[in-house]
Amino acid sequence: MKKRLLSILLLLALCLSLLPTAALAAEREALPDWYFLFAVFKNVDADGKDKNGKTVHVTYSLSPEEVDIARDNAQAFEAYMNSLGVMRAHVEVVEIEEPVTELKEHSASKGSLIGPVQAAPLLKNKVDLDRYDHICCIVGLDNLSTRWIGVTSSTFENGTGHSCVNFVNREYALKNYAPIGDYWRPALYVHEFLHFGEHLNQKWGEEFVLHRDGKTHYVKSKTDDWKDYYTDAILNQLTDLDVFPEGGTGIRPIVWQVPPHVLRTLTEWTIPSGV
Repeated sequence: MKKRLLSILLLLALCLSLLPTAALAAEREALPDWYFLFAVFKNVDADGKDKNGKTVHVTYSLSPEEVDIARDNAQAFEAYMNSLGVMRAHVEVVEIEEPVTELKEHSASKGSLIGPVQAAPLLKNKVDLDRYDHICCIVGLDNLSTRWIGVTSSTFENGTGHSCVNFVNREYALKNYAPIGDYWRPALYVHEFLHFGEHLNQKWGEEFVLHRDGKTHYVKSKTDDWKDYYTDAILNQLTDLDVFPEGGTGIRPIVWQVPPHVLRTLTEWTIPSGV
């Protein structure tokens, strides 16, 4: 009888110990799925404008090391986004061998980039664009000097977010993008995704301005590269809101609940209570 009682108690203790794990698993299953693509455009052979408006021809191929850096950064971005409890992030990497022969001039940032119009035809040969919520185009523009390293422009035709990151050249990529050092690896990619978040926030009637809302009350440190600020913005819990009376508290939770790949397929939906 004692042995039977002991067995029951042990079984009960085991079940109780599993409850938090089961609860966490159920909570994660309830999170919305977000699909990201890191599109690595390995070859460029195109004319573009530099920061002074001068036309420069770019011929550059990303090295295997640079491609590996892009893959490492994609993993770091995925891990960070999954750590926040607002989504289940799925990050894929695709390598585009076909050369980029046309660049988009971006007057606001002074220089040229791979825009949605230039990227879409090359991507359609490799992936289904409707699968993704945000696409980061990674490219090396070498001798094309621009005032930007990362830029977020208009969306793709289907509403998928678009950003472009410039590895510049092999030396620059190894120094600034390689997974070494004491700074926060996903910083640039999160920054550009939050610019897309600004656009999505506006759809739900709330303003968030990335470059404005972090200047005064969040200090960039050597080791976190704005991580605290980006995290608070994503979780909709920015502080010192009295300083930004025209703004909000970050990205509204409803933005994460309805990712673009869902939004473009719905004709009506019910907004969950409390959101």
